[in-house]
Amino acid sequence: MFRFSKISLLVLSLGGILVASTPAVSGIDYIKDASLKASMGNMSNPPAMVFVPKNGKYEAEKKGSYIIPIRLKAQKRLTGRIYAWDLKEHYSNTLLADHGFNPVSLKKLDKQFQLKVGWNELKHLESKGRKACEQYGKADKKVVKKVSGFRLYYTSVIWAKPKNGAASWAQVSAVVPMKVVCMPEEFKVTDAKLSVKYHGSSRKCPVKVTVSANFKTNKSGGENIEFYYIRGDGSHMTVKTKTTGPNGTAFWKKDYNIGHTVKRKYMLTVITSPFYTNWVPVKVTCKQNSDGFKNPMPKNNS
Repeated sequence: MFRFSKISLLVLSLGGILVASTPAVSGIDYIKDASLKASMGNMSNPPAMVFVPKNGKYEAEKKGSYIIPIRLKAQKRLTGRIYAWDLKEHYSNTLLADHGFNPVSLKKLDKQFQLKVGWNELKHLESKGRKACEQYGKADKKVVKKVSGFRLYYTSVIWAKPKNGAASWAQVSAVVPMKVVCMPEEFKVTDAKLSVKYHGSSRKCPVKVTVSANFKTNKSGGENIEFYYIRGDGSHMTVKTKTTGPNGTAFWKKDYNIGHTVKRKYMLTVITSPFYTNWVPVKVTCKQNSDGFKNPMPKNNS
């Protein structure tokens, strides 16, 4: 039977990663210098959970993965030998590695692991991360937030004993803080209207006609809008314009000088947003101004 002493807690800082050591002994302590360290520096790719706004709520991106470098170390003390060890993910109690089926006999334990962290290892944090984005996220820019308790947590237990005698054990842990990334809303057109203006009478050629488009968007100025300007016979052109002002509006126009009777219609559909306008008609029924000539020649009755 093991007799447990009070557990002491030592919290260290290593490259922004918290490392906790909690040795516990029974009788004589046969383990020294036990540690579990996640060597994540500023130059590495620290783990994060990314949330993207979709249909009015934040959804977690479930793709991609991270590599967490972890090193487990310990040494035997006195006449003891390290005979067993394990490495677990704390929250799920998932066994990640251990000494194997048979006991070992080590004076020194030094194991390095490259733990792959994907969605299955992060999904228990989804609710906490979403709440953070609902509180701190912004529609027009990316927000990176540190959240209390938003972390990966690994633990290891190491056992040691002499050839004849009771065993002792030590528990060490490594905490890897994560970040919540709240992405901005994707730029999109929220409204578009196409209109026609006749400059003067549509019955007197030539007729100047302006087809214009007005756009509203969900972001401030400086964004590009790309759309198809379509004629009723199926012909089209690709057009680009840019938003301006704090409300992210945009204006575009095309002028026509029409010298004969025509009946057309136009519409536009935005390429980057699921938005399109109704058809607008352009109807001109005009006669050209007389230049003094008459046709045909009058008949000669003489």
